Amino acid sequence: MAAAFPKNDLRINPLSLVDDSKHIFKYEGQSWSPENYDKKFNGLVPSFFALKNSLNAATAKIGMDTGLASIVDVAKKLGISSELLAVPSLTLGAFEVYPFELAEAYASLANFGFHRKLSWIEKIVDRNNEVLWEHKDEGELVVEAKYAAEVVSMLRQAIMTGTGKALLQYQIQSEIAGKTGTTSNYKDAWFAGFSPPFYRDWE
Repeated sequence: MAAAFPKNDLRINPLSLVDDSKHIFKYEGQSWSPENYDKKFNGLVPSFFALKNSLNAATAKIGMDTGLASIVDVAKKLGISSELLAVPSLTLGAFEVYPFELAEAYASLANFGFHRKLSWIEKIVDRNNEVLWEHKDEGELVVEAKYAAEVVSMLRQAIMTGTGKALLQYQIQSEIAGKTGTTSNYKDAWFAGFSPPFYRDWE
């Protein structure tokens, strides 16, 4: 979505209707047709609904309309450094990345699209508390703030009413945004989330 929203030719936003139907995508002489987890399709749905409920068909349609190269470009700017190939399954997160990379990408979204390199070490001091080295990164804006905020809002809906709503039973005293994911046949399942700092600032 962070790649789709800024594209003027798509004119897509969280309330835009997207077709959650069976799509067949042609790529390099092959065909790919993603299915939803429950094997059902929902017709026209808002894009935020597609994301929060992990509707593969609709999400893949948005991704393919956005352009695979654009998705790779934005992912790299947000903080993903692992190899991402411009193939249709990329739209559904088919490639593995390290948790540290995902944390950096999520941090970029939570900071209104402002990306800073994360570091395992904040600073090193000597016995006299003199700073010998400190991680500093001025960072840069990689996604316009309004688009980053829209994506975070959609990830928030995934927790409130979508596939991540099981998290609510733990009564975490913070605003949480995040996304669930599964592989075929539920072989692997994961959740990654964060507490956006600007939610706390506005309380």
